[in-house]
Amino acid sequence: MAKYIVCVKSDRKGVVGSLNAEQVGKVALNLGAGRATMNSNIDPAVGVVLNKKIGDEVDKDDVLAYIHSNNMEKAMIAKADMERIYIIEDTYMKSDKLIHALITKEGTQLY
Repeated sequence: MAKYIVCVKSDRKGVVGSLNAEQVGKVALNLGAGRATMNSNIDPAVGVVLNKKIGDEVDKDDVLAYIHSNNMEKAMIAKADMERIYIIEDTYMKSDKLIHALITKEGTQLY
């Protein structure tokens, strides 16, 4: 269990419009949850727990994520990073489809 758990809260009411997974991974890496190099140590107690995902409605001060850390300085940096990574919008604009068709040896099925 991590020594510190820090809440990342929404600064306004709206909808989670964007959340960059790669950036969240880098935040976790900087906390010690992954290896930056082959010789890096992994701290299994640290990381980021996402409480809200894209499309979720949020109110002001809703908890978006929890930062688990054994170092308060790193936790506060991670908190600031996560506040920047979570994009809260007035309305949710669903993105275009990611999968347009399934192609198999039997044929193509459009979605």
